[in-house]
Amino acid sequence: MEAIFNYEPDEEEDFYKILGCNEHSNTVQITTEYKARVLSCHPDKHPGDESKDKQFRLLQQAKDVLCDEEKRRRYDQWKNAGISMSFSQWCSLRDSVHTSMHWGSVKTKPMIENDKPETTQHNLRKSDFDHVTISTHQDWNRDEPSEMLRKFRNYQI
Repeated sequence: MEAIFNYEPDEEEDFYKILGCNEHSNTVQITTEYKARVLSCHPDKHPGDESKDKQFRLLQQAKDVLCDEEKRRRYDQWKNAGISMSFSQWCSLRDSVHTSMHWGSVKTKPMIENDKPETTQHNLRKSDFDHVTISTHQDWNRDEPSEMLRKFRNYQI
């Protein structure tokens, strides 16, 4: 549990960045990027160089995950969930845990923003609405969500 609370994202787990592609890249693009990058760090060209060997293993792992449809789906699910654990830890969990895990993650930014400044929300009086008439139900607007509902939607409660 301590590892989850103290988790820091590692650049070695960002397979798209390692290969220099993005989430929309297809298998051919990923393989092409892999081939272009692996030439500079292949163990046969750099025998005994630990840093090149590590880079080669990372490229190999990234290609293996992103070129396999099932592994890529799981990786994208982990990456988009924002879970505070490494990909290898997350893979060791059951699928039922993956489904519900997003509720336990910390959301960094609110999903729903208040469009109106604070002053207009709290300084309204009944007399401000005396001139308003409602002609048909098509003109009706939904009420602004309450503060409690906004906090619930943003996982703050």
